[in-house]
Amino acid sequence: MRSPSARLAPIVTLIALLLALPASAGAACPGSGQASAQLSLDHAQDAVRCLINRKRDRRDKKSLRQRDSLEAAAQFHANDMAVNGYFSHAAPDGSSSFDRAVAFGYLGKGGGGVAEVIAGGDPGFTPTDAVDEWMTSGIHRSVLLARSWRHVGVGMAYLNGEVLYAVEFGHR
Repeated sequence: MRSPSARLAPIVTLIALLLALPASAGAACPGSGQASAQLSLDHAQDAVRCLINRKRDRRDKKSLRQRDSLEAAAQFHANDMAVNGYFSHAAPDGSSSFDRAVAFGYLGKGGGGVAEVIAGGDPGFTPTDAVDEWMTSGIHRSVLLARSWRHVGVGMAYLNGEVLYAVEFGHR
């Protein structure tokens, strides 16, 4: 006959594993829960891209691949919004995400398509906050999860206590 402690050992092990799951699940996207203002640009971009791909993977959508040209367009837009004090998909000069994708060399004569999501908040705003915000909005959620997208670029700017994200999605 097994002792009471021997019978409890598997249960205690199972409970310990279950308690460890949330911490290890969050570790899959480093920096995702950190304040964006405390992250380097590369870490913020990686965290947002990782979180978006996790949302897509859970819904059997292909992961998006980072493209430098889309990332440059997204970064330009995030910086432009921060420096010029606006929050919109259209820049003050009237340019759109499509125009930026062409200007930065993602779209050319071969055609294709792009979409954009933006988010912003105070210095404590995290990459998780941004992705959660998009996932709770029907139209933004549909952009993040659209099967047509193949590529992604993430931009983040921090100015005067405001964090701004711009994410460009594309296919060609």
